[in-house]
Amino acid sequence: MILEPIWEADFSTHSYGFRPNRSTYDAMTYIGKRLTGNGSTYQWIIEGDIASYFDTIPHRRLIKAVKKRVADRDIRDLLWKFLRAGVMYRGNVSATLTGTPQGGIVTLLTKLQTWC
Repeated sequence: MILEPIWEADFSTHSYGFRPNRSTYDAMTYIGKRLTGNGSTYQWIIEGDIASYFDTIPHRRLIKAVKKRVADRDIRDLLWKFLRAGVMYRGNVSATLTGTPQGGIVTLLTKLQTWC
């Protein structure tokens, strides 16, 4: 919640993923209006996802980008600990050396990574 306003102003008004007060339904409504409202005829709608993108984000590069805009070391340290917390699957803990959990609290910051 503390970091969200720092990056929220940078996002396009047409971005709906993991945004406050926005949902998939809002995106569908926007697209529906664009398809029917301006007299244009569209042939295709393409929705895409980059496979394993969130799994491959380098932690050091992400924190370096965060450091450019967040002076509070305690916040940065907390983010680092969150990234390095590990993953438990079927009772076994695995280290997390890269990647962020998709849909997790660091997702907003992960969007920043695409610009760095």
